Amino acid sequence: MQRMPGPTEGLDSDAWRCSNKSIPCIILNYFNHTLEASPENRSAQFQDLTAKKSQQDRCKFKLHLYKDTNYASGIAVSFTVQVGSKIYHMYCTKDKSVEFREGEPLKSIPGNTSDIIFYQQVFAVGKCDIFRFRSSLFNGCYLACERGSNRLYLKEAADEVDEACKLKVVECP
Repeated sequence: MQRMPGPTEGLDSDAWRCSNKSIPCIILNYFNHTLEASPENRSAQFQDLTAKKSQQDRCKFKLHLYKDTNYASGIAVSFTVQVGSKIYHMYCTKDKSVEFREGEPLKSIPGNTSDIIFYQQVFAVGKCDIFRFRSSLFNGCYLACERGSNRLYLKEAADEVDEACKLKVVECP
């Protein structure tokens, strides 16, 4: 006698799986300032750096692509940065700040929210290197550059053209 499949067999569970593809990159804000990580201070700020200085470890991020069951939200990604011999994950906190914690990229992340997963979305049609990154933990909140301090944080942004959420991703070797 053949067994009938259960109601959840064959369906993907809510989880992200690392695609083993990562893109080394530099992240710029709307003023073309480079994002520089300070894991020891658990923060990141946009700095007006020379081209040579923007090639430092603290400015070279890896954008890790994740497979997701919900493609309508954008491409699921996480960010890491290597400083010295340590790798740090970018994550969002309950108070909507962005910080770093030590750790390798995760191979699998259960559930449908995560403090390290962001949905990469095209910011403007025709611009293939300018994005906004929506938090999977806080719906409607995006990575943004805080005016005045140039600190990276999460911003509630109902407006799709909020310049503070406009981030340019430049691939690097």
